[in-house]
Amino acid sequence: MESTFEQLSIVFGWLVRSTMQVSILVCLILAVKATVRGRLSARGHYCLWLLLFIRMVMPWAPASSVSVFNIVPDLRDIGKTIPSAAVVVKEATEQEIEIFRSVQNDEIVDSRLRGNDRMVVNQSRPVSFQADDILALIWLGGALIFMVYIFATSLCVWIEIRCRRPLTDQKVLDLLEDCKRQMGIHTPITVVENSRVGSPALFGFIRPRLLLPKGMLAAFGPGELRYVFLHELAHVKRCDIVVNWLMSCLQVLHWFNPLIWYAFYRMRADRELACDALALSRTQPSQSAEYGRTIVNLLERFSRQRYLPAMAGILESKSQLKRRITMIARFKKSSYRWSVPAVILLAVLGCVVLTNAQGTSQTKSREPKAMAKEFVELLVKGRFSTAARNFDSTVKNEMSPEKLKEVWSSITGQAGAFKRQIGIRTEKFLGSDIVFVTCEFKNGPLDVKVVYNNKRQISGLWFVPVSQKVLKGYQNSKSMVQIVTFRPKDGFSPRTAKDILDRFNNCVKFRVNTHHFRTEIREGKLYGSILTDSSAEGKALELMLNQCNELEFVNSKAADEQELAEHYAKGSPGLKTTESSRAVKFKNPQVVSTKPAAFANNVSASLKRIKVTFDQPMMDESWSWVGGDDTYPKTTGQPRYDRRGTTCSLPVNLQPGKVYWVGINSARYKNFQTTEGVSAVPYVILFATKGRNGEPTVIPDNFIEEAKRINARAGKMSSQPERKATAEVAEPYTQIMFNDISNDGTISFESTIRKISRDVNPVKTTSFVNSDFVNVTSMSDNKGRPIKFTTKHKGSHYRYNLTFNEPVLPGETMVYASEGTMTGLIKPVAGSKDTFEYFMTHWPAAGQPTRRIETYLLPEGAELISTTPEDMERRTKNGRIELHQEKMIPAGGSITSAFQYRLPVGKGGGYDGEG
Repeated sequence: MESTFEQLSIVFGWLVRSTMQVSILVCLILAVKATVRGRLSARGHYCLWLLLFIRMVMPWAPASSVSVFNIVPDLRDIGKTIPSAAVVVKEATEQEIEIFRSVQNDEIVDSRLRGNDRMVVNQSRPVSFQADDILALIWLGGALIFMVYIFATSLCVWIEIRCRRPLTDQKVLDLLEDCKRQMGIHTPITVVENSRVGSPALFGFIRPRLLLPKGMLAAFGPGELRYVFLHELAHVKRCDIVVNWLMSCLQVLHWFNPLIWYAFYRMRADRELACDALALSRTQPSQSAEYGRTIVNLLERFSRQRYLPAMAGILESKSQLKRRITMIARFKKSSYRWSVPAVILLAVLGCVVLTNAQGTSQTKSREPKAMAKEFVELLVKGRFSTAARNFDSTVKNEMSPEKLKEVWSSITGQAGAFKRQIGIRTEKFLGSDIVFVTCEFKNGPLDVKVVYNNKRQISGLWFVPVSQKVLKGYQNSKSMVQIVTFRPKDGFSPRTAKDILDRFNNCVKFRVNTHHFRTEIREGKLYGSILTDSSAEGKALELMLNQCNELEFVNSKAADEQELAEHYAKGSPGLKTTESSRAVKFKNPQVVSTKPAAFANNVSASLKRIKVTFDQPMMDESWSWVGGDDTYPKTTGQPRYDRRGTTCSLPVNLQPGKVYWVGINSARYKNFQTTEGVSAVPYVILFATKGRNGEPTVIPDNFIEEAKRINARAGKMSSQPERKATAEVAEPYTQIMFNDISNDGTISFESTIRKISRDVNPVKTTSFVNSDFVNVTSMSDNKGRPIKFTTKHKGSHYRYNLTFNEPVLPGETMVYASEGTMTGLIKPVAGSKDTFEYFMTHWPAAGQPTRRIETYLLPEGAELISTTPEDMERRTKNGRIELHQEKMIPAGGSITSAFQYRLPVGKGGGYDGEG
């Protein structure tokens, strides 16, 4: 509750400062209007108020040396309800100490608060808390009452008008249409007579209604009605109802300021003059007098309509009648057009009132993040006088350099010696920049929260604990790019970079996105290093290098900015694992025959299977039979390959006398692939069944031409000679999983997904489904930047919807990584207290062949009993057993991983589930 009152007080304080600024602008505009008077058109007078209106709705304004706020008292401290420098160091309660301990992160900081259990906590409330909150509550109550009144009265009028029948007098409607054509308005407008309307008025802006008081049509002739209609249509032309609503919203916020009430009253009066000018610009010069007499006649016969945001009438202000009649009498058509002096005046005033004061500090042009980082560095160096120079007036009064030194000494005394800055993040609040500099101290991390006002001066300073979520975010925001370093084993002496790269490519059994390979001499040996885009892929490379006969793995680590810069500068981007120098030979699979034959038009409807035969074995359970509409046959079962894997058959139910189009692969669907993952070029089996009378069925010529065009390309591709496998080979959908199993059975995982975008448009979002025992805590792209994602729970699954930082173009590789935990998968074996098992069958939902790479790191001290499959690779790393398996899963297929292990007595605890 206290934080709610504090936020309300901050909003009210900002509003007070804003209303003071606006009051100054009202006085300035009134002075300008009094100076120019008759030398500015009615339209120009109204536009002066629009400058005020625009200033009030602007969320931010640039600083300028010509701003009016450079010559008025500084308003930044008016209305502040919380001292800016409310930094308090006090004894922490046991609960606060426990909370602070609970947010620490072992991977960022290993230590905890110790000693006298003192800590820095957030600021206390100022003495003026109650009075400030009472004022803020009074403002909020008044705003709510005013808002309810406005909407309630508008709703009542809308209900009243809605029940009224529209006017059907054709002469009046024709006159209105003539006026609409004159004004260039195409919006449908309904005319309604209502006895509760005091004078003619326009109501609404989505479906506007022209309201006429009872008896007006009988009292006014067609000429006078024309002037009334032209005036009200001018409101439509100028979107005055929309401006009315925005004015009312601003009036709700500033209801306590009488100057704003007066300014909006004058603005509405000037608006009526501007509408008169627009209406007169659509009449003849000799008709100005008749227009004026119509206004006078309306004043004599009808009363002024009460003000509503949804309504704009012709009699808004009787007190301005003299000025209005004078303007009508002196009106000239040329006066409605913009003049050069008027444009210059508005431009100059815009620069003066739509900008903020320019600060005297040279730090104004700097970014708050850089300033906050430098501020912390000054605290660490003990340069407190320099650090305090950028305090605003309130902070300077509350905190001298000596006081700042005392606070910093107290913080380092409790949190320990300063070690480093972990990260930095920013927020925006009511025009202020809030910068959080997360710092690592000896006993734990703290956020240095620095608030900068619009003059880039420090207007607030706090030292607060850091949440675990924030610390985890900093860890995950580190670059995913890994540097994998390797060297030749004894017996292999590479002489060139190509020699060591060739051996590296021979050791890599599957596609990993590697790039920027480089070499260097260490200890008289030629070392190689290469970049890969995720830690999971780095671990996969480590496994393969450890099984290599000629190379040995040295290390894999996250690359910092300097190391990345060196690799990008000195590495060779073209030397990639995906473009291996190995000459892997292949050719596209060729369609040898089909049943029925392509273009046959006398096929028997009793044929139960459509078959396609290729010239080489194809990947089992992987196919793309393509078609749609009524030209694709009804299927009666699942496709299947023969024993040799070269012929695939599709069970069908054919109808007599029909034309069928059956595609083998397409531009989008390419799952007819060889065992090496090479897709067949699209091919079409176009055929027709015999009619019931036994006669052949004619195939349309356009079908034949299109099918021949597609099949001719397939024949051209299949006849090409063998060529090397380069980056043109479609990279399979790849999933890399690294699973670290703890003693309590919790699995911490790192997952990387790689797939080629087959969409014809850039992909901005994608989604995937996980079981609800999987908890994804963070996601990032191949550059290590966090990816925003949302989750939706349904049944026993979560759907994850993620938005890429940059659209993935057609044909580009889509890469995203996730981290999190899995629970409930490690379970005790029935009847045993120290033996545990893992079993998981995974069905990729990619709809295409998937390369799955899995690594499991067993708990420390675990003894492996069995694995499924039995040939799962295993090795020992830092005293822990590591299991590894890879499999190319066909579309619709699955992969099963299972193992049992034994833990020393007392090591296994906290497992979910029972055996």
